[in-house]
Amino acid sequence: MKLNRRAIQIGLRNEAIKKYVYEWIIGVEDVTDLAKEISSIIKSGKDVSSLLPDISEYPISDDLKNIIGYT
Repeated sequence: MKLNRRAIQIGLRNEAIKKYVYEWIIGVEDVTDLAKEISSIIKSGKDVSSLLPDISEYPISDDLKNIIGYT
C-alpha cells in the first residue's frame, strides 16, 4: 500500500552516533502484533487513524525549502 507521505533519512557520524545509541534511544518495542491488527482493520475498510502516531511536518523556512529543492 502506497502512503501519501515521504520521509527523509540522514546519516549520523562521530559523537552523534554515540549520543544516538547511548542517550537518545529510550526503548525498543516489538510492534508486530499492532502492525497485524492495523493491517486487518485496513483490509476490512475501517479507519485506523486512532492506532497510528501523530505525524507532523517539520517547519522550515522558505529559504531552506529553496536550497534543498522542497516541493
